Amino acid sequence: SKKLLSVNFDPQLVAMLREVHYLNMREESEQSIPETAGAVFSKDDMYRRYIQNLDLIVQWYNKIRENVLDVEYPLIERQLNSVDSQLERALTTLCWTSEEAWEYIQETREAVHKLESELQTAKDNIENMKNMLTHWSESPLFARHDGKKDNTLLILEDREQRMTARRDLMAKDSTAIHEIVKKNLELFQANEESAEWKRYLDYLDDLVTDGFFNSVNKSLSFLLEHTDGSSLPEGGSLPALFEAKLELVQPNMVFTPELAPD
Repeated sequence: SKKLLSVNFDPQLVAMLREVHYLNMREESEQSIPETAGAVFSKDDMYRRYIQNLDLIVQWYNKIRENVLDVEYPLIERQLNSVDSQLERALTTLCWTSEEAWEYIQETREAVHKLESELQTAKDNIENMKNMLTHWSESPLFARHDGKKDNTLLILEDREQRMTARRDLMAKDSTAIHEIVKKNLELFQANEESAEWKRYLDYLDDLVTDGFFNSVNKSLSFLLEHTDGSSLPEGGSLPALFEAKLELVQPNMVFTPELAPD
């Protein structure tokens, strides 16, 4: 069970307050409004303020319960238990007319909002990290020349620059990912030696590993697609991928570009 909350202000009471409001607008005699309804309506502004803030509390609390990941829950369990303890008063002892109700609602709103905001910020940080990792596999490391049919060879002239650019991107993102990890450690108020935090790091490590895998897979899939003719119709052929020249450079025969295995 996710232990979701709801505000228990009776809808019939809301309807009654609305009706009394309309009667007052029509300037009906006070005697036409039942005394009990009039007494409740005299506190209409207070009830509206309570409901608006309680709705926020419920919205934030349920969002935490519904969206927290299994690997995140142990990191916020202590804070969530503290919030649950505070909410217990509203479930067991406080009522709408309690003198300390408004102060309690304000304190609970701040506590729930703080936890929800910290958890959401941590989640946003991980989404930013995932976006970085996605960029690694947006395009293969090497590609064919664009455009014309007779100009479809693999681009190799700038291969060193391409490899350098990809390494630089990963190095820059790695630094940013380390900063994200540090920020989330603070947001979760976690002990970096704890088993809960180490499990969370394993989760992040898996995301980074997937990022590396997808990057390599993108390039290898491109090469496979352009070298494997097994799916072509009979008699079909793939366009050339590389071009090499065999030149006489006395006293040797030399391939350009170099085809040596190193």
